[in-house]
Amino acid sequence: MIEDWLSQRYSEVELADPEVSGLQADPDKNGYNNLQEYLFGLDAHSSELPKLEIFRQRNTVCLRYWRNLTALGESQLTVWYSTDLQTCDHT
Repeated sequence: MIEDWLSQRYSEVELADPEVSGLQADPDKNGYNNLQEYLFGLDAHSSELPKLEIFRQRNTVCLRYWRNLTALGESQLTVWYSTDLQTCDHT
């Protein structure tokens, strides 16, 4: 659970500060908040980025990403895409 993840990564003082340990906080300033870092299995104190792989398989473009297996069932990741780089399909 995310509460366990946070308590393993932040001190009691940091846990009391939502600017550091809040789900929307990005204390390492890498552009990913704590919730996203938890989902992708990242280190909250590192500027490490999610592991993403984009490749083509026949006529299909594929996206492979690594995620935190303990987060399964707690959340859902959705991939949005665009065929023209102007609009995005959010379905």
